[in-house]
Amino acid sequence: MPRQAVFRVVLTEPNPGPDPISVDWATVPDTAVPPTDYTTASGTLSFAVGEIVREIAVDVRADDPDERRWFTVNLSNPVGTVLQVDSGLAVLPARETGLPGA
Repeated sequence: MPRQAVFRVVLTEPNPGPDPISVDWATVPDTAVPPTDYTTASGTLSFAVGEIVREIAVDVRADDPDERRWFTVNLSNPVGTVLQVDSGLAVLPARETGLPGA
């Protein structure tokens, strides 16, 4: 099973409906670069009525415990909401015990 960096996207209040809330997301390289360190990924998160939390999982490959690298997941194009935070940072390497700070 691949190791993953997991980003939690949390609404300040549950989606009241009736329409879904959505936000686009995409990985952005920094000192960690695909495909060596992680798998490039993007998509759209949709929050159904009553939902408050969704997760983005990105496969990571970096395993050098002596070299810290990082990449970002950016959020954009919110529908039905306003972004208070538009990015999250993953610090590599992914260790057997999980990512630092996870």
